[in-house]
This record gives sequence, C-alpha cells and structure tokens, in this order.
Amino acid sequence: MVQVTPASEPPPWADRRIELAGLGRPDQVVSGVGDQVVSFSLDAPPVGGRATVPFEVVISHSGLLDRARSSFRLVLNDRPLASVALRELTPERAVHRSELPAAALRAGLNAIRIELTLRLPRIADAGATCAVPPIEQAWAVVHANSGLVAPAGDPAITALTLSTYPFPLVREGRLDRTLIVVPAEASELPALARLAAGLGRTARTGGFALEALRAPEFTAARAAGRDVVLWGRPEENPLIGSLGGRLPIQVDENVRLVLSSAMTVAVRDTTQLGVVQVAGSPWDVERGLLVATGAGADALKLASEALLQGGLAGTAALVSHRVEQPAAPGVTPTPQPLVLGAPLPLPVQVTTYQLRPAAAPPARHTPVAALVAAASGVLAVVITGLLSYAAYGSTARGARPRR
Repeated sequence: MVQVTPASEPPPWADRRIELAGLGRPDQVVSGVGDQVVSFSLDAPPVGGRATVPFEVVISHSGLLDRARSSFRLVLNDRPLASVALRELTPERAVHRSELPAAALRAGLNAIRIELTLRLPRIADAGATCAVPPIEQAWAVVHANSGLVAPAGDPAITALTLSTYPFPLVREGRLDRTLIVVPAEASELPALARLAAGLGRTARTGGFALEALRAPEFTAARAAGRDVVLWGRPEENPLIGSLGGRLPIQVDENVRLVLSSAMTVAVRDTTQLGVVQVAGSPWDVERGLLVATGAGADALKLASEALLQGGLAGTAALVSHRVEQPAAPGVTPTPQPLVLGAPLPLPVQVTTYQLRPAAAPPARHTPVAALVAAASGVLAVVITGLLSYAAYGSTARGARPRR
C-alpha cells in the first residue's frame, strides 16, 4: 500500500467549533431586495445525551435596510428552527446563538440553510408615479466564523453506532486523519478499494488523503490522534484478535464470535460471514475504531458491501449472503433497481446488535479527589488498627494476676 502525503492539518474536534472557514467557505455575501439563501453542509459528531447543541450565526448587514421587515431564518435538515428580525441585531458582526435540538442534528452530514429576507424602506414620494429603490443598498454578510459550537468535555465517542458512518472516519468533510491497518498480505483489495472510494466521495474540503499501514508496522503512537480502520480476517490481521473485550463482538483466530459473556458462536469452515463493528479507539479516547472482518473468503466483501449500502444501526452487524426466495405462484417478483456504470449491489442479509465492549476504555488520570479519598481510607484503617492494638494492650495488662 502507498502512503499518500496528507493535506494540511485539519482543525481538531477538540477545538469545539465547526465553522464555515474550516469547510473552505469564506464570508458569504448576499445582495438584492428579497429572499437570499446561504447553504452549506457540515459533519457533526454524536451528541450523546445532550438535549441541544449551540449554533452561532455571525452576521453583518446594511444600515439602510428596513430592519423591522428584514430577517433571517436558520434551517437544519429542512427543519426551520429559528427566525430572527434584524432589528434585534447590530449592523456589524452581530452574533446570534441558537440552540439546535439534538433530535434534529444527525451524527454525520447535516444540511444547513440561512435564509435571509432583505427589505428597504418604502419610498414615499408624492410627486413620483414610480420609484425604483436603490437595490445595491440591500446586502448582508454571513461571516466565515459562523458555525456549530460543541459543548466542552468528552467528544461523545462513546455514543458511536454504525448509523453515524462515515463519521468518525470523515470529520468536518476531511478524511486525512483516518488510518487503515491491513494484513501483511492484504486480501480483498477490490472490496477495500470500493470502501475507500465510498469514503472519499463523502470528503469535501481537500482532505482526501488516506494512510494505509500493514499490521506488523502498527504501533500505538501511529494511532494517536487518528480514527482507525482494522481490515482483514482475524487470522490475517492479529490486531483484531488482540483487542478482545474492547470490541462489541470478540473475534479470535479460531473464528469464534463472542457476542456476550453468555453467548459464543463457533463458525463452520464453510460459513461466509462478514462482521462490522464500531467502538472507541483503544489508543486515543477521543477517536473511533471501525473493524471490518469475518469468516470465509467473502467476509470482507460482505462487510464492505454492508457499509456501502448503509442503513445500519447498533454497534455491530453480522452480514451474510441473502438467499433470494422464489416468488409464490401468481405473485410478480419485486423489480430490482437499475444500476448504470457500476457493478450490481451484492445482495446481503444484515443483522445488527447494540452491544457494549466487555472491557473498560483506557483509564484517564486519577482525579485528585479520588486520591484524597483513597488516602483518607488508608489512614482510617491505620488509625483503627492502632486503637485496636492499644485497647488490646490495656485489656491484657488489666488481666494480669496480682502478686
């Protein structure tokens, strides 16, 4: 595999903002009386248990507008959320903060529109039968630092599911912080190429470069600050088996699947089964991990096909060939979609699971409060022991016979 030189460093999600500037969009200028639209798309992470996520519109407008009749409206995924009259804002770089409902914000790609209505004062000229308003005086600017404001704290990687794909592999329209780890002898390269091409189609801001690494060359340092894809059957890529309980479904070199502590599935040699799963990265608590593996020669083809067709849910999926059932007598079979210029989609049967990894995520630094509590506990045990010893000594002395 060839390592492609990555593009310039993307702004990390830790910055807690996804702005127009980071999407390659400068200040958006609109002019003319009437309705105007500024539209763009952005990738958002899972919001976990949060009820809302703030969005800031930084806007300037002409001081000659009729501010009582001029306004803008914020629309998220075709859902109107906020409407603001310009009379409520100052003409220069006003900041309006809206709380977007978490239910309306998708993990992954979101479509945002800022719909502006610009009006000039009515011209009252009794001596003129027709008056043309000075249209060039109607303008507004949506500034490049407008965007989504993520709350401080954990980036909600623990809320990852397959429904968020291609997030976190594609963040803020960029792909160049994703690392694909393949076996030493890479298998199913056409399926891997299709998966990489599908990811590339979702990247939009110039960060299209993907780095691929062979499993023997992998180190934890290479995964720091990156979302990781582990690709390959477990007997080919030992990293998959080494993760054990850190994955929703444990897969070992003997191709046994452990779905929970009470359920283990042994896969027969003739079985063709793809396994797709997501979890937090074991090497970086702010990054994600996608594993595409399985059993049989078609395992990786099945796993990549499930990802490309989309519509997955949960944290893990088992993928097999779909067996077409013959139509009942007198029933017309359902027509299949026509695909031009591409291979027909592979018919797959997908079963999804919402499972938690058995192992805990990497430990963070122990808080000071916890250290103080632990020290207090040890001190209490020591004091109790000393008091018990003193009481025992006193009792023993009091029990001596008198001479």
